[in-house]
Amino acid sequence: MHMPGDLGRSAIIRNMQPLADDDIVAVVDELFLPLVHYYEQRFRSTGRETGDIRESARIR
Repeated sequence: MHMPGDLGRSAIIRNMQPLADDDIVAVVDELFLPLVHYYEQRFRSTGRETGDIRESARIR
């Protein structure tokens, strides 16, 4: 099992070159998609449809 960010760290450490577009997309997917899924699940559990992330601040 890998931890979030492993792909990005290994790509940077491996060659110390700027990341290719595919690597950037993979890192963003790995780091931010779990956060997006968390907020989507949170909205579903409160009976709301997925909305603007700014709405989540008002829910609290």
